[in-house]
Amino acid sequence: MPAAAMPRRVAPIPACPIPECIPNGAPMSIFRTHFIARVFLTSFICVHVPLIFAVFYNIVLDHVVDYYALSGLVLATLVGTVGSILILHRELRPVVAVSHALKAYAERRERVPILHRSDDEIGALSDAANWSIDTLDTLLKDIERQASTDALTGLPNRRAFLRVIETEKPAMLAILDIDRFKAINDTLGHDTGDAVLKSVASTIRNALRSADVVARWGGEEFVVLLRRSSAVEAIEAMERARKAVERKLILEDRAVTFSGGLVQMSGDFEQDLVQADRALYSAKESGRNRVVFSAGSQRAAAEAPALAPSLRDAASRQNETILQGAG
Repeated sequence: MPAAAMPRRVAPIPACPIPECIPNGAPMSIFRTHFIARVFLTSFICVHVPLIFAVFYNIVLDHVVDYYALSGLVLATLVGTVGSILILHRELRPVVAVSHALKAYAERRERVPILHRSDDEIGALSDAANWSIDTLDTLLKDIERQASTDALTGLPNRRAFLRVIETEKPAMLAILDIDRFKAINDTLGHDTGDAVLKSVASTIRNALRSADVVARWGGEEFVVLLRRSSAVEAIEAMERARKAVERKLILEDRAVTFSGGLVQMSGDFEQDLVQADRALYSAKESGRNRVVFSAGSQRAAAEAPALAPSLRDAASRQNETILQGAG
């Protein structure tokens, strides 16, 4: 019988450091949803209780009511009330701005700068909110980068590539596999294998256009999305990358090469990936260190003859790209 799972330890919530603070930060029972009203009520009571007491004290002692003085007092109170509310609204604008900025970032990841011109507590609050948003944004971007980047090669990982594919128009897709990589790992060690992966990744990335997407698919496999490329342009680009890897002295005692399968994307990524994988298998079976183009789509098949003249000489050599129509 398996042992019972140990309960997770939860860090205790620290006590409120301010003795006067109300539990859970609950406001006073009056005007629960209006902060300005609560501040005004507090100020009104503190200021007017002594004044009201003095008025009633004089009335009780003198038994005489000066209606002119009382009217002036009421008018002054009304004017003071309106003025206090307007001033409070103005002074609390930065607090409202802080609230809007935090809400905008939490809901839409939109960064709204909090502008203020005061060096008091409100200014400190605004600065703290700006700092919090900036820090959180930096941390989230770093987390997103780590989640979408292969830690070893620095290329986009499988997850990031799939996100790109979701919104990408049909283009050329290639899947690449380093030849005899298991033998490199087994004979030279995993550290050397990691160094080979990094070197091959950077070489392929540098051989292609910045608009093209190169990602690590897993293990020793890479995927390439060649944007806005015809079959002719794509096969030439992959041949350029293949030669760059072959010519680079990655290991002293052996050449490092890759094989690849290239297809015209049809809009069904899963099917395109299967077709590219079949072309990759054909490249491996044909002797490795080559890229096989599978003209599976109607458009790719129409472009295939245009490749023949430029690749006729290359196809006759073992280490050059082969164009293969896969019906």
